[in-house]
Amino acid sequence: PIWAWIRKRKDFLRELLRLDGRAEAAGFASKNECRNTKCRDTRPQRRYYRCLSGCMKCDWMCRSCLTKKHADLPLHRVEIWLEGHWQETTLKKLGVTVSFGHNGGTCPQPRRTVEDFVVIHTNGLHEVKAVFCGCTLEYVPVREQLLRARWWPATVHAPQTAATFESLDAFDALGGAGKTNAYEYYNSLRLLTDATGLHKLPDRYKEFTRMTHEWRHTLQLKRAGRGHDRFGGIEETEKGDLAVLCPTCPHEGLNTDIVDRLRDISPELVDANFNGVLIAMDCNFRTRNRENKSTDETSPTLGDGMAYMAPEKDYDAFTKNSEHQQEMSSCSKFGAMILANLKKGKGYRTTGIGGVFCSRHGFWWPNSVGTLIKGERFCTMDFILASVARRLRTSKVHISYDIICQYARHLEARLEGVDEESFIYLGAQKLLYDLQKSFAVPKFHNPGHKELCQQWFNIAFQLYCGQTDGETSERAWAGLNPATSSMREMGPGRMRDTVDFYCGIWNWRKTIGMGE
Repeated sequence: PIWAWIRKRKDFLRELLRLDGRAEAAGFASKNECRNTKCRDTRPQRRYYRCLSGCMKCDWMCRSCLTKKHADLPLHRVEIWLEGHWQETTLKKLGVTVSFGHNGGTCPQPRRTVEDFVVIHTNGLHEVKAVFCGCTLEYVPVREQLLRARWWPATVHAPQTAATFESLDAFDALGGAGKTNAYEYYNSLRLLTDATGLHKLPDRYKEFTRMTHEWRHTLQLKRAGRGHDRFGGIEETEKGDLAVLCPTCPHEGLNTDIVDRLRDISPELVDANFNGVLIAMDCNFRTRNRENKSTDETSPTLGDGMAYMAPEKDYDAFTKNSEHQQEMSSCSKFGAMILANLKKGKGYRTTGIGGVFCSRHGFWWPNSVGTLIKGERFCTMDFILASVARRLRTSKVHISYDIICQYARHLEARLEGVDEESFIYLGAQKLLYDLQKSFAVPKFHNPGHKELCQQWFNIAFQLYCGQTDGETSERAWAGLNPATSSMREMGPGRMRDTVDFYCGIWNWRKTIGMGE
């Protein structure tokens, strides 16, 4: 096809040049006529307009016809024919007003009018005249009027900026597919609005980042059904409830019915066969967070512990009160152990994250991600492992970790020290007394160990593992790493919620692609 296009590219160039002029409207222009066949204004017009946002047959219209056609399309981009060429103008300058309430009709008692209301849309930044309904019988707050028009308000009280749902959806799609950050996306909208940079545009970057943060969290709540819980709602959301679960692993009320029935009949039959899960653990030092002016108060976590990140207060209390004893390695000299207790990098709030994954199917487990304050300390891995164990509905668990030969040596001793009031106490008790544990080194990392460890922790020699390689974490990190440069500059709360966002995208894509 490209060779066919090369032979005809002059036609494409000619049509682009033609559109810079009056194109097929030249005949109407010579007669000073509006191209709209339904136009009732027969007077000769001095100025004509066209729409650039996909309106068909809207390239040579009088002002009256253009504004009527765009009464419900206030975010289209339009141009005016002046001095022999097309010049940019706005529908606001032509008198188009955005009215809220009354199905777009005029409110007899408008409550508030904003002359320069800024709207962020997929085709750029817009300033519109917004008139809000003020009817007293069925008064609707301004923020709700905006939401019903599919515009997300930047503030709760007296908003003067909004982003369309389309623009927020587009940002999520670009972020999920290409890890596009808010700065790049917003600047692309500025270029769409004014590619020359000669005009002073309203700066709404901070507002946009706040709106995307709120939007993503609200969608998580909606998709998890929290809006339909009339008794608890958002406040009663359980830890990990917003996470997308692995559809093939056993969870509470999911994939456990047959096993539960068999256990009632013959517990020995269940325990004699594999009734367990395979999980993988690892850390990623690229997902760092720089220490900036933002704090937990100015950048709070909106979904603390509701999805994939560990509950912040419980996690911080456990890791800060746990002393990491420097241990001599009985195997190779692992950098993870040597650097585990070093001070965090200069200027960084956190030095990375640790995670627990479904090793067989590649899903992030709920409450399985914790930030690293220093290095890859065992207390961090203990917390997220026990956090996942809380949710296990099996009798066996297989754990793969690149330094499992050292991590598992004193695992039970560390778990016995977990306080009864701790969030992970139930998980620690399961790991100590209820679950049959087996350990392995991922296949790619196995040659880096001493010969004894290579054999003892070789996943290929272990029952019920099949062709599992234990390297699930490396694939997950590869999907997350392109977004780490933007997360490095975020506030602490937004960074944690962004990790939740990308983990959710990863799990959802795994879900819909599992049958391939």
